[in-house]
Amino acid sequence: MMDKTLRETVELFVDDECVSCTDNVETRVESPDRLAEPIVVPEYPWESCGVTLYGSVLREDDRFRMWYMAMGENGSQTMCHAESEDGLVWHKTMMDHIPYGDHRQTNIVLGPDVNIHGPCVLRNPDPDDLDRSYLVFYDSYSRYRPEIQRVQSEDRWTYTASSPDGLHWTPAKGIPAVPGKSDTGQSVVWDPGQQRFLAYMRGVMMDQGGHRVRYVRLSSSTDFETWTPAVELLRAETSKHQFHQFSVTRCRNLFIGLLSIFHVDDLDVTPEGVPTYTSRPYPEVAACDTWLTVSRDGVNWKRVGGDQALLALCPGRWDGMFLCTASQCLFHDEQVWI
Repeated sequence: MMDKTLRETVELFVDDECVSCTDNVETRVESPDRLAEPIVVPEYPWESCGVTLYGSVLREDDRFRMWYMAMGENGSQTMCHAESEDGLVWHKTMMDHIPYGDHRQTNIVLGPDVNIHGPCVLRNPDPDDLDRSYLVFYDSYSRYRPEIQRVQSEDRWTYTASSPDGLHWTPAKGIPAVPGKSDTGQSVVWDPGQQRFLAYMRGVMMDQGGHRVRYVRLSSSTDFETWTPAVELLRAETSKHQFHQFSVTRCRNLFIGLLSIFHVDDLDVTPEGVPTYTSRPYPEVAACDTWLTVSRDGVNWKRVGGDQALLALCPGRWDGMFLCTASQCLFHDEQVWI
């Protein structure tokens, strides 16, 4: 049997931190196997405009649990819950918890009045905090919370909430966390070394040419309620390749990052060359693939494999043009599940 000390010092060869020298060696990124069909599809009115795993999947005992984002009519956005025995076939259990229109039974666990976007669900690292066994971090509009004066200075904020079971969440409209727009999937990890949560969000800025630029922001917290001001963490050198989402998983002493890169192919512009929103909801025509990155501290990151994408674009597939991932990977059955 492997010695306990040895088990704790097993290294993933994702970076060269523990490699003294190399000769005639290169790092190569292998693409994961991809399923031929989606595992969750829209079925109900609150999912009528789509479902997406801007959300999380956790392995608990003998089951998988999924918290995903559903989009309904009139811009409604909710966090819904599903379960699976094998991680492939999922069941949406209806509950008398949160109604939607005339439907008294739904699998909605947060929303729709909250208008939740890109929730990240994680287990509380404190096993004794039973009322907050589950934590969630998500983005939403300030206009849904006119009673909270402090959030009105920004159009969007991120918020937190907690739950004893992953189904019943409080407070209903969340606790304001970090100001600014992060309309993508959030990712929060617990850093045991520094005894703090690290929240990876998207930021948006305008470059000198008037182009919108997406980048990665970072904030930290020791209690999941009070957060540090967000700082810029990662940004591409050109607005043609933007950072859309950053999904981080802690594995032993490493942070593994899945970086979704938004490749801008075209812009709607005015005759003066200024991007415009007149002909489409967004001025960019773009595709999004996912790249592998690694960090030892959760702050300083390196891309792995040079110019090799982990999840490459495959036009013609159902998932062939825009690839984002859940808030974290799963390590299950001696495999990595994305």
